[in-house]
Order: sequence, then structure tokens, then C-alpha cells
Amino acid sequence: MEATFAPTRSVREIDAGPYCIGGPARTPHVVSQVIVPARGAGVLPAPAEAGHYRLFVRGGAAAQLEVEAGAPAQLTVDGAALPSDERLRLGLGGTITVTNAGEAEHHAKIERVAWAQQAATAREVTSMPGFRRDFSSDVLRPGTALRVSRVALFFSDLTGSTQLYSDVGDAAAFKLVQDHFDYVLAITEKHGGTLVKTIGDAVMAVYADEMDGVRACLEILSGFAAFRKRAAVTGHTDVKLGLFSGPCYVVTANGVLDYFGQSVNIAARLQSEARSGEVVLEAGFADDAVAAGVLPEGWVRQRYQAALKGVAQSIGAVRVKPE
Repeated sequence: MEATFAPTRSVREIDAGPYCIGGPARTPHVVSQVIVPARGAGVLPAPAEAGHYRLFVRGGAAAQLEVEAGAPAQLTVDGAALPSDERLRLGLGGTITVTNAGEAEHHAKIERVAWAQQAATAREVTSMPGFRRDFSSDVLRPGTALRVSRVALFFSDLTGSTQLYSDVGDAAAFKLVQDHFDYVLAITEKHGGTLVKTIGDAVMAVYADEMDGVRACLEILSGFAAFRKRAAVTGHTDVKLGLFSGPCYVVTANGVLDYFGQSVNIAARLQSEARSGEVVLEAGFADDAVAAGVLPEGWVRQRYQAALKGVAQSIGAVRVKPE
């Protein structure tokens, strides 16, 4: 998926056309290239550095290329039938001969593939707070669903808020709920997350990086006691959180991007499993966070099998509460 940004026409007109990502001067991904004549052959020298590359013949196919010491010094391939299902091996200082049995010349090249990791993916762009604020209604036409392979889905709930309306009145309770939104969303955006929507006194947000979601959850829980001290009224309020990472669908609903699918349901159910001051995570996700040094092992309070409504099989879950 490609995101395109342009000034409004009232500012200036721009020329539409295809451009290389970053430009060839800034992203020199082409290592070597050759024009392969009709019914002829062209020779490509191997890259000077070992690593992963791609052999590409315009109008033909592409193949993965591994350049490494000890590999064959010469390869000959048919430019019209590159082995896309296997990785070619080529030695340092070697050459690839690309043959062309057709009547038209071809352009063959060896490209670096590491530069593609620098591209902004749809998952990353659509989870940026600024993008959602300014462009979320311009992304997908109604009825179009975009599948995202993995995203971290966050749900929070303010506990004790219903009783607070009765104890202190609507105005004071409503102000606390709004202040709580500001508190949660400031930490969410600080860690690279973005608000999807609020539901009553609950928050739904997404993170492109699931470990950023864990960091945000821990900071929200750790700082909530201080937030309560600053608030004019709090009663017995607290927060409980749920975080789950998995695939889902993105659609335009009510004019903004929204997320749907079983991963969303699981994240919401995990939040309902949490007690005040806790975040509930899927067990494997929590183990990854501990291994990465994001989640202190001592904050993991309970491991159990969670039977979630609407989910056929129980899920290994972890209760996390900051010390």
C-alpha cells in the first residue's frame, strides 16, 4: 500500500508520475546493471560486499541472491525464467551471465534489499497520531478493508467511574474522565501509539511496535497514583488495561480508520480480565517483553489460562502489575 502526500491545489499544482523511493542519489539500491541484447547475453559483476541482494530483469522475474565467500564464482541464468522459489549463491568477485532468447532487449540489475526496510509501511503510517488526525478519513473508501499482518491493540478502562457520577455529580465526574483521557493519550502518543476511539470512559489505541505498547502500559499504570493525587476528585478510580498483538482488518467507519477482527476482540477481552491497576497480556507476548528487557520479570504476578468470551480456545495470559 502506498501513501501519497501532496499540497492542496490552492497552494500549487504538482506533476503526477512514478519516482524512485528517496531518489537514486539518496537510496543507491542498484549495485550493478546491464542491458541484455535480444538473443544475446549480459554480464553483471557481483557486489563487493557479502549479503542479501535481488537479481531483477525488467519485464521478467526476480530472484533472491546471496553473495558470500566460497560460493560459485560464475552463474548463468535465463532472464525470462529466474528461479523465484530458490536463493542463488554467488562468490565475492564473481559474475552472473544473464541470457536473453527473446527478440527485445532487457534491463537486468542487482539490487540491495536492505533499503526496503527503511520504507514506511501502511501499518506504521496509519498508526501515527498525526496521520490519523489529519488524513484518516482520506485513506480507504467506505466498504474497503485492509488486512494488517500484525499490530498491537490496546484497551483501557477507568474503574469506579460509574459510582463516581453518583458520588460527586455529573460535571465533576465528567471532568475526571476527560482528564484521564488526556493522561492516557499523552503516554500513548509518547510511545508511538495513536488513539482509535473512546467508548464511554474506555480508550482503544494501536501501536505499530508491540513493545512500545508494553512500555506505554507500564508507564500508565506506574503513574496513575500520581495522576489521582493531582485530580480534584477521584473516588476509588483506577485503570485496567489489555494489550494483544495480532492480525486485523482496517476499515473506514464513521469517517475515520477503525480496526476489526478477532485480535481486536481478544485485546478487549483481555482488558476485561484485568483487575484495577493491572494489564493483562498474552503469555507469549509477555515472555517476549521480558526477554527484550521491556517488562521486569518481578512485575509478572500471575500466569493462567484465560477463557475469553467469543474465543473458542483458552489463551495463556499473564497479569502484570508494577511494583
